[in-house]
Amino acid sequence: VLALATSPNLPSTLGPATTVITEPCDKNGLPDYAAALNARYGKDVTPDNNAAIPWLHLMGDKILPEDARSATLKALGTTASPPETALWSTKNLPANLATTAAQLWKPADFPAIAAFLKDRGALLDQLVALSEKPRWFWPALTSPDGIYVSVAPSYSGVPDLLRALASRATQRAAANDFPGFQQDTSALLHLSELLATGPTTLDRILAARAQSLALSALSAAADAHAFSPDQWNQLAAPNISAIDVLEPFDILQRYLYLRAIELIAIGALDHLPKQPGELDDPLLDAAVKHRRQLDWNLILERINADWDETSKIRRMPPGPARTAAGEAFQRRLHNAVSDAIEGPTGLEPRPNESWQAYSLRLESVNVAISPIGIRVEDLAKRQDDAAATATKLHTLLSPTH
Repeated sequence: VLALATSPNLPSTLGPATTVITEPCDKNGLPDYAAALNARYGKDVTPDNNAAIPWLHLMGDKILPEDARSATLKALGTTASPPETALWSTKNLPANLATTAAQLWKPADFPAIAAFLKDRGALLDQLVALSEKPRWFWPALTSPDGIYVSVAPSYSGVPDLLRALASRATQRAAANDFPGFQQDTSALLHLSELLATGPTTLDRILAARAQSLALSALSAAADAHAFSPDQWNQLAAPNISAIDVLEPFDILQRYLYLRAIELIAIGALDHLPKQPGELDDPLLDAAVKHRRQLDWNLILERINADWDETSKIRRMPPGPARTAAGEAFQRRLHNAVSDAIEGPTGLEPRPNESWQAYSLRLESVNVAISPIGIRVEDLAKRQDDAAATATKLHTLLSPTH
C-alpha cells in the first residue's frame, strides 16, 4: 500500500463545510478523524473507569481485529487475558432464550436454560459488575499506512449474552428473588446507558436491545404481580432516555466517509493494489484518474449538504411528512445517478463538460452508493423503536405506576 505523502498539496480547504473539522490534523495535513473521535468519546476515560476493559476480559481479546489488537490493548492501558481465563461463549447455547427473557419461568419449565445459566453464572456476575463502571470507550486507531480507521471490537454473541442476563432476571422473579431480579434488570439498564455512549451504530443498537430486554423482564414481573408495591418502588428509574441511534451516522460514519474521499484527493489511493477477487470499481478509477482536475471543495461541500439533509429527515417525527421527504430524497439520488451515467462516455468526462460539472456528476454517483444513500426509514425506524421503549420504561418504573 502506498504510504501517504508527508506534505501533500491539499486539494481542498479545511473547514466546516468541507472536512467538518479543522483540527487536529495528521502528519499529512488531513483532519485526524481518529484523534477527533477519541477526544469526543474518550475524554477523562481511564483504565479504572472504562467498562470496555473488563468487557474485553469477559469476551476475550480475539474480539479485537488481529491487525489492531496490540495497538488497541496499549491504547486501552491493559493487556491480553491469560490463556486460562474463562470467557463468555455461545457454545451449547440452548434454544428459547428469547422466550425466557420475556416471561417468568422456573427451571422445570426450561431445564436446559436453567443449567446453562447456572454454568455461566460467574460470567453473568462479571457482566453485572462491569455495568457499574461509568464509562464505555474503545479507541479509534488509524492503520499504519493511514488508509483506514478501526473503532470497535466484534460484538458477535453479545445479543445472546444480554438475553441470558434477562433470562436470569425473569427466573429470579419467578422465585421471588427480588434482590437478584433488581440486580440483573438494573445491570441491563446500566449496560444500555454505557453502550449508548459508544460511537458506532452497533453500540447504539445493542444499547437499545439491552433497554428493550430490561423492559420485557420488568413487564413480565409487573404482569405477574411478582413483587410488592414497596419493592416495585425500589426499581424506579426516572432518568431513562431514548437511545440516540442516529448519532453514529451523523458523526462516525461521516468522518470515515470524508476520510476516504480525502485520501483519494491527495493521491493516497493512486496505486492501491487490488485485493484477490476484488471487482473493478469504475467510480474509484475515474476519481483517481482525474483527481488533479476535480474540484474537491465542491465535492466535499455537496457530500456534507446531502448528509445534513438525510440526517435532518431521519430525525423528523414518524409520519407521512418524514416518509414523503425520505422518498423524495431517494428519488433525487436515483435521478442524479441516472443522469450521471447516461451517454457514451459513462463516468468519463463529456465533451465540453466543465471540471466542476464533472466533479458533481461523480459525487452524485458516489453518494448514492454511500452511507448517505441508505434508505431513510431504515435507521429512522430504529430511532422510533428506541423512543417507544424509553417511554414505556419510564411509565413502568414511575413511582406512581
